[in-house]
Amino acid sequence: MYDEDRSFFDYIIGITGNSFNEQQIAAIQYNMEKNLRIIAGAGSGKTETICAKAAYLKFVKNIDEKEIAMITFTRKAKNEMMERVNKFLGVEKSNIHVGTFHNVFSSIYKNIIKKEPELRHIGIQGTNPEKGLLAYNSLLRSLIKKYNLYDFDKEGEKTITERLQYWTSMGYSNEEIKTFINRNYDEKFVVDGACLSETFYQMLEEFDVRRKKEQIVVFDDLLLNLYNVLRMSGEARRIAQNMYRYIFVDEFQDTNPLQMKILELLCPKEKINSISTNNNTKIIIVGDDDQSIYAFRASDPSYIKNFSNQYNTHTIELMTNYRSIAEIVRAGNRVIAFNKHDRIDKSMIPFHKKKGEVYTLYTKNQTHEAEIIINKCKEIGEKEEPFKYGNEIEKVNYTKSVILYRSKNQLTEFVNVLTKQNIPFVIEKTDDLLGIFNYPFFGPFFKLCLELQKDNKWTNIFTFIASNHYVPLNKIRQYTRNEQSTTSIETFISFIRSNSKSKIDEDSIKNCVELIKRIWYYSETNIIKLLELIFEFPKIKNAMDIIQKEEILSVCKDLNKWNELHKYYLELLKRQVEMDNNVKKYHDGKYNALYLLTIHSSKGLAFSNVFIIGAYDSGIPSSKSVSVRNINVNLTKEKAEPVSTIEEERRLMYVAVTRARNNLYITYPKTINKKPIKCSPFLKELNLPVIDLTNK
Repeated sequence: MYDEDRSFFDYIIGITGNSFNEQQIAAIQYNMEKNLRIIAGAGSGKTETICAKAAYLKFVKNIDEKEIAMITFTRKAKNEMMERVNKFLGVEKSNIHVGTFHNVFSSIYKNIIKKEPELRHIGIQGTNPEKGLLAYNSLLRSLIKKYNLYDFDKEGEKTITERLQYWTSMGYSNEEIKTFINRNYDEKFVVDGACLSETFYQMLEEFDVRRKKEQIVVFDDLLLNLYNVLRMSGEARRIAQNMYRYIFVDEFQDTNPLQMKILELLCPKEKINSISTNNNTKIIIVGDDDQSIYAFRASDPSYIKNFSNQYNTHTIELMTNYRSIAEIVRAGNRVIAFNKHDRIDKSMIPFHKKKGEVYTLYTKNQTHEAEIIINKCKEIGEKEEPFKYGNEIEKVNYTKSVILYRSKNQLTEFVNVLTKQNIPFVIEKTDDLLGIFNYPFFGPFFKLCLELQKDNKWTNIFTFIASNHYVPLNKIRQYTRNEQSTTSIETFISFIRSNSKSKIDEDSIKNCVELIKRIWYYSETNIIKLLELIFEFPKIKNAMDIIQKEEILSVCKDLNKWNELHKYYLELLKRQVEMDNNVKKYHDGKYNALYLLTIHSSKGLAFSNVFIIGAYDSGIPSSKSVSVRNINVNLTKEKAEPVSTIEEERRLMYVAVTRARNNLYITYPKTINKKPIKCSPFLKELNLPVIDLTNK
């Protein structure tokens, strides 16, 4: 069956207990005359295939382990891949370099510097990126203050720190960033008489000099150091290009421009296209453009889609899904097919013939949605093997179900119902436990009120009110430098009237300040009345998510007094600390609980029973999403403001659906906060049977 490689495959199958299909064998045996692109759909056994490929290179092709690198995106994936490679090679620790992009690229950079010490001046030196992050943020904040960049720091939804992270992932230079700011922001901002682009460029240059001098290194520098030394030194490229003969890149659809630029320097296109030389480094890329869901991190699925246009490439598709039952696979195929203008055309084939429950559940509201899911999880848990830990045996095994959600907006009521029913649960992203205190505008305002009670300073409160009336931050800071400015409400309102770019309601501002004073005095304060005033501030009114706004009002209506709201916040903080411990116990198999996970975090995982909650329009897809055909992609990159597209939201739904092995339930509430809501358009595309529970 496997010709001369029969003994190798018998050896691997003896370890795994699983045979390989025809396409997997083809990928493992491919002679690497060209670079290899493996399009591996959900549940297709890609990790086992590429680890077997690495073992094949070692055992059959006699490739030195040190000449193979395998790159993953996360430490978890790296550990899993390393474990499997070691098992296939029959060693405790192989010499194949398995690591994240940061790990592998940092190792290449260190090897270059070891051989050519004079190149150390290219790059920022340092030993601890995790500790460096604190110094990085502190230095950046001080430079924002020095160069008076407060207004730009508050522009849109991105801070300067977030923009720099994005621009770095794009591989942009300081000069390019200067050009982008000139093109997109100079007309809007003037800083101390100078254009923003020039001021920002000066800040970036000083930032780089200071970081280099003080050896402030962060994780991005592990990539930037290599990129810059390869770009600037031919000798560095010669050293790097001869380190590995084969470089595997897993989850290639998640590659960002900076990572791709480095790969192109390690494996130049002109070198790769010459297939006559045996010493060429070959790339083996593995991934699925249908599972590209990280555009906000600058990931670009076009690299996997267009790889064969740039490199001499052989493509193999792994299209058999060994994870999910047939109806789940077919549902995934149906929904992702609607991205036909934005994907590699393909369709997954189900391996399993068994049946399961695959439904859309139509519920009355979010409370009813949570109750239906909890009851179903109990029903499933009672049919499964009891949960056992030590001497403890629990009849209902909650660990067999997972709840996937798109955003934290969808969690508040679900968590309330779980808590009221005393159902154990864990949330991987524990910050999401804070609910409305995480929401824009409300969260920062609440914390400002806490600070006011603590230090009696009104400066930040006045800054919040004025900035949400479109008063420039540099003018606010000039105003609040005078201590007397925060003692007279009339003076403050006059200041806003003179500097605001929008119409103001003076009585509203005055009433708002009076209510905040009651918080300051620790008096009972009508929170709803205060919030209604704040939500009418021009900037908040224009930007506030309507569902978040209604949820905030709903929660505060039940509490409505400042002291009760503060008490509720402290309870959530306490629960968050407890949750961190419970999550660890859950993963160690020591805690029986429902698992709540964002769809983004679920990628690469699989579960027996999956519930996808909140399948309404503005839930998934996000209310901010637009078709990729209706946006200027280059402009969003220049402004470091990536837009959520309908196409990516659809890929997100596809990822969620394909996490399920046996049973899949997608829930949609008829109303939210007593108002009707449209169902997600993806429900029609999935075309699952609908069970209407609204009359039960």
